Order: sequence, then C-alpha cells, then structure tokens
Amino acid sequence: MSFILGSSGSNGWSEATARYPELAKLPAAASPDIQNNLIAQAEGFVHGSLASQFSIPFSNTNVTAKDLVIDALYVQNIQSRQVLKGKTLATVLADKITALKSGLMQMVTIAGTVAQVPTGDPVWSSTMNYPPTFGMGDLSMMAVSSDMLIDENAARGDPTVEAF
Repeated sequence: MSFILGSSGSNGWSEATARYPELAKLPAAASPDIQNNLIAQAEGFVHGSLASQFSIPFSNTNVTAKDLVIDALYVQNIQSRQVLKGKTLATVLADKITALKSGLMQMVTIAGTVAQVPTGDPVWSSTMNYPPTFGMGDLSMMAVSSDMLIDENAARGDPTVEAF
C-alpha cells in the first residue's frame, strides 16, 4: 500500500513521471500493479532510511517525503540503464537523507509547515541495557537478568526483590 504518493498508484505514478518522463518507458510501466510495486519499493527505501530519526509512515501531505520517494523511485529504476546519471542522483538522494537525519533540513507539509523534527536520539527499548535473556549457551543456565527484575519492581514501588 502506498502511503506517501497516495493510495492510488496511478496518481503517484503520474507525479513521478511528470518529474522523470523516462520512468514511463520502463518495461511494463503501464501496468498499475508494476507501478504500485515500484512505488512501494521506493517508499520502503525512504521509510527505512529515515525510521531511526522520524515516525513513519509519512503521509501524502509531506512534500519532502514525496520528493524523496520520487527521487528514490527514479534512482532505483535508472541505475542499471544510465549508470552515471543514477549514481549522481543516488548521491543527491543520500545527501538529502543525511541532511534530514542531522537536522540540517526539515520535513515540510503542503501547507508549508514543518512536518516532523528529528529527535536525534537512537531507537530506544525498555530492555536495551540488560543482557540478552537467551543465547547460544546451555538452556539450563539461561535466566532473566536479576538487575532487570529489581529495576522493574522498584519502578512499581515494590523494593522487596533483592539481588541474588
């Protein structure tokens, strides 16, 4: 399903081919299924590239995300046909993504307002500072970290669990 270029692939496809007419010359480019698949791959690339800093999926009112998806769609499909042009555009796309992630560039909506500001924080998990529960070792030696249990009980206000 397409989030950024709209729910109908033909609308998103027409936006992409308006910027890059060469896309209409791709084999089977007239097929809505092919168009939807290519758009989904480009959106997946954009979401995957920015997910560590932004909330995804981006909406179709995010002009910056639309711009990135259209560029990614073109780069993904032109690299094997026009290597130099594809490589140049891939560098420009990577630079845009880096600028967004670093805060040098902002996401903008169709209303001209800032859509999202990157947090700058890495992905967070409530158990990321504890050792893994399971691994490659002997099953009889595996247990939940006692530090985690103590911290969870303390957070609930129950300090009765003590370290072993």
